[in-house]
Amino acid sequence: TYSNDQTGEKGSADFFHCSSRSTSVASARTPQWDLCLDTQVRVLKNLRAQAGYRYIRFTDIMGDAVYAPISDLNIGAVYVLDKRWSFSINAHNLLNQRFEQYYGYASQGFNVIAGAAYKF
Repeated sequence: TYSNDQTGEKGSADFFHCSSRSTSVASARTPQWDLCLDTQVRVLKNLRAQAGYRYIRFTDIMGDAVYAPISDLNIGAVYVLDKRWSFSINAHNLLNQRFEQYYGYASQGFNVIAGAAYKF
């Protein structure tokens, strides 16, 4: 994790190598590699841009299936109007990849989420 309060830059990277001995059908597909990179940069005084990438490679512990790896790329921005109001927009799954990160739960394709926040 990296953070610089002077410039507003933030970043993090996580890497996991997973292994499992379970033989149940629901856990037959387990992540073997999980890499997550995130960064946030202050573009202007009140504007922050963010980007992230996640790569997951699966292993089949039962040995009878092949799963495509997941590449999930996203970008976004946050504009802070004042101490109470902020606005954000995020675009997820920019590669429009169809995948199941969790067994039986399909991912959304490319999507955009916008929001406003008010602090009381």
